[in-house]
Amino acid sequence: MFADINRQLRKLSIRKMNYRITEISIDFEDDNFELPPTEQQAIIDDVKSLTWEASDPDDLVEEITNAIGFCINSIDYSDED
Repeated sequence: MFADINRQLRKLSIRKMNYRITEISIDFEDDNFELPPTEQQAIIDDVKSLTWEASDPDDLVEEITNAIGFCINSIDYSDED
């Protein structure tokens, strides 16, 4: 099996935890385009206001990246379980 398939299968069988983001640095630059600062802050505020469900910290980063469409440079969080 391929690594991605194995990872998806593991995610299905692993209990998810709840995470709250305390700090996050997001890469808002993309091919000479940068999101305006007010929109950047709105995305950061939205991410920090939600409770995120993920199986582990790597999955947490993937979930947030998929939701916002930007890569994460660094992240601090607390788990709520």
